[in-house]
Amino acid sequence: MNKTVSNVLLASILVIGFVALGCTQKPDAIVTATPTLAPVSGELKTFSSEKDLSEFLTASQGYNYYGRGVLAIAEKADSTAPSAGNSYSTTNVQVAGVDEPDILKNDGTYLYVVSNGEVKITRAYPAGEMSLLSTIAEKDAYFSELFIDGDKLVVFGTQGFDWGPLRTDSTISSQPVDAKIGIVPPYYRSSSFIRIYDISDKTSPKLLKSFEGTGGYNQARLIDGKLIVVYSDYAYAGGPLPLYAEDGVAKEVPATSISYFDYPSDNYAFLTVLSIDVSQSKEIARKVLLAGGAENIFVSKEGKLFVSQTIYNYNDPYDLSWSEYQSVITPYRSEFFEQKIRAIDESDISDWRKESLKVDQARRLIESLSESEQKSVFESLNALLAAKSRPVSYNEETIVHAFSVGDQVNYLGKGRVPGRLLNQFAMDEYNGYLRLATTTSQQVSFRGDWETKNHVFVLDSSLNQVGSIDGIAPGETIYSARFAGDRAYLVTFKQIDPFFVVDLSQPTSPKILGQLKIPGYSTYLHPIGGNKVIGLGKNVINFKQGNQELAFPTGVKLSLFDVSDVSSPKELSTIDIGDAGSDSIALYEHKAFLYDASRNLLVLPVVEAQVDESKYPNGVPDHVYGEYVFQGAYVFNVGESFELKGKISHSNPEDLKKSGYYWGGNQVTRSAYINDVLYTLSTEFLKANDLNSLSELNSIKIGELQKYPYYEGIPIEAVR
Repeated sequence: MNKTVSNVLLASILVIGFVALGCTQKPDAIVTATPTLAPVSGELKTFSSEKDLSEFLTASQGYNYYGRGVLAIAEKADSTAPSAGNSYSTTNVQVAGVDEPDILKNDGTYLYVVSNGEVKITRAYPAGEMSLLSTIAEKDAYFSELFIDGDKLVVFGTQGFDWGPLRTDSTISSQPVDAKIGIVPPYYRSSSFIRIYDISDKTSPKLLKSFEGTGGYNQARLIDGKLIVVYSDYAYAGGPLPLYAEDGVAKEVPATSISYFDYPSDNYAFLTVLSIDVSQSKEIARKVLLAGGAENIFVSKEGKLFVSQTIYNYNDPYDLSWSEYQSVITPYRSEFFEQKIRAIDESDISDWRKESLKVDQARRLIESLSESEQKSVFESLNALLAAKSRPVSYNEETIVHAFSVGDQVNYLGKGRVPGRLLNQFAMDEYNGYLRLATTTSQQVSFRGDWETKNHVFVLDSSLNQVGSIDGIAPGETIYSARFAGDRAYLVTFKQIDPFFVVDLSQPTSPKILGQLKIPGYSTYLHPIGGNKVIGLGKNVINFKQGNQELAFPTGVKLSLFDVSDVSSPKELSTIDIGDAGSDSIALYEHKAFLYDASRNLLVLPVVEAQVDESKYPNGVPDHVYGEYVFQGAYVFNVGESFELKGKISHSNPEDLKKSGYYWGGNQVTRSAYINDVLYTLSTEFLKANDLNSLSELNSIKIGELQKYPYYEGIPIEAVR
């Protein structure tokens, strides 16, 4: 057999099929708010063996599906808290009472910081006594974020871990498991860990418990001392099972304890939900599912977990079914081949798995033929492809799985809506109803032209859809979403920023109450009470390039929306910071956004760039980036407008002079306050400033500035 010839001929099928279809029919791809997708079983199943798991993954690879996990959260939360008489800020989270991990935590006296992959415990208050008390660092380990729960410190990170030797169990699979490392080469296993420390003595943290797991740590939440963690680990046909370890003792998750949903996906991952009692440093429950990878999680105060996965379904007009293959390969079918097909037909697996496995057998049979036989088969397959007239179709759907997390992790049910979620703020639960804001895409030509629409969906406690608004802002995309009680606020964008106010008081009949069209767009929305919403985003310059209408992002933009009259929202105040090249971490990381209603305080990390007009005697071009003039934090008073109180910088003029096209300096990443002291964090420093005058009170060094070039983010190019 000549596999090179086989692959070349197989490629020719696709080319000939493409030309044939292109000459006979115009593409007709439609995505609506109620697409028809492959049926998805609502039943949560469990694999009978490792072989059953491997065969399921093999069948899935034959389908044109792929997924990416999204998990999300809801509810506006207060970001201040009292402690021992001190007033202090806490992490900006979405659900009140559900803490989120971050690189800075504040308990009213001490600040706990992750810097350069190490944990720093600092005495922060009073400012005159600021000092670095201790550092937690491990060789070959990288700490990423943390929680504080009383005298317990919970830290997440990644490192290499020696997983073997593990078991060899011939009862699960007829093939031996690699006894040296417990996995089948050449699969690479990344490892994530959770460390729990006793920090009763801040100068000498003591390790109490260590949990490791293969794959990547996705997200975690902390509710009243109960930790909920989500991991994802790649799943391959014939590949390794998930591994985990407690205090260095490694174990393998048996295939018979892995649950799954009976639908195909090209991007399956092992999704692990782990519950830990922090006060006892003890695992409570663990559940492993074969699902899409996870991005974010939604956890209610009651411990209800929503896991959403986006499924992309592409109907390839050049795919051939088993019946089509069958008509061509009949002369070459052996009794051994027939036995395989009968075994598949007589199995109790899903119809889609049978179809995929039989097509796989047909392809294997073709590969075993001689060159002349393969050529004859491919000519027949080409003829079938040329005669096909199926239109190209593409659609995307968000599937939401619900779990209760307590003494056990229990599966509650599944819902589904068209489209994809932007981020965690596009999902929310309120009074027993789950609300989601999605964007659907429609391919309208082979040239790659797309049309988009946006939607709001309401699901009841059984995750059945009971209400929706379809087709919001056709041609635009959701750039930010925020649910607040009976309302939702949406920003869509293409060339201008429509700000929508949505009424959700009647879950079965949500409706748009009003909208406001303004230049630019917001990527983060923050309700602040008094019928006001802060929007943080970018301003833009609109321009045309040929027949395309484009928008060029420029400086950072703050907007203060008044939604007292829901039918006619207004922009009370706006501030533009810098020119193109200006940026803020808070644009895409809500934990960097510090707002306190009682103090009317807003603090934003900002990198500001300005265009030097003197360098352009003939006028400044529309699409030019500025040079960096400031890096640090902008401090505002917020009332009926934004009032710039002052700026705090961690960089000196030499840093700015040395900066290039991308900012690579000592960037402020977080801020916090204790009483009347404002703290700002960068890679190198933790600074304390008087909250009233902004005069510097103290500063301690907590890390080293990276010596190699790195990129905090790439300036956004022209956006369609």
